[in-house]
Amino acid sequence: LIVFFAIAMTASIIAMEFQYGTIKQLLYRRYYRSQVFVSKIITLLIGLVLMEVLSNAVTWALKFGLFPKVALDAKMTGGRTLIEYYAQSLGADMLTTILLMSLVLLLATLFKSNAAAIVTGIIGYFVASLAGSFLMLLIAQHEWVKWNPFTMLMLSAQVQSPNFAKMTMLSTPVMIYCSLGYTVVLGLIAYLSFRRRSV
Repeated sequence: LIVFFAIAMTASIIAMEFQYGTIKQLLYRRYYRSQVFVSKIITLLIGLVLMEVLSNAVTWALKFGLFPKVALDAKMTGGRTLIEYYAQSLGADMLTTILLMSLVLLLATLFKSNAAAIVTGIIGYFVASLAGSFLMLLIAQHEWVKWNPFTMLMLSAQVQSPNFAKMTMLSTPVMIYCSLGYTVVLGLIAYLSFRRRSV
């Protein structure tokens, strides 16, 4: 659910400003577009962190309420403890969500309505999820395909199952750096699109 809320929140925070003309009020108050854009990003990141905190609070409440005997230091396959696996999965999920949010942010600066940005973001998320096996086949035939941003959306799957690296042909640290790199690049393109968009 966090992914869908994040997509909707990201699409709405900019597209609705243009759709209803409220962006004019901000710019008439002598705020620079860069200030407005950075404030939107900070708001989105705070919103994502709050959703993750709430989600984890519910997870831990259910764990201690329903499964108090499950040991957090129990070893799993690959030698990781349950708590290590949980923390690594959480970090990978957040990186993947932030990458997806940067893509939706770019779309929100291009579309005139937030509904179009939301629908495109959700469809893109499902297409990326469903196209995973097809992408693996492409990577097996043409190794250079592994560098596309949709491969980086599989970071969570690779953290949960390290054997996934044989299919993506990328190590987990490389995927993390590429995810961060794509997030920054998409964010910069979104900023340039935001600056050029007429009010």
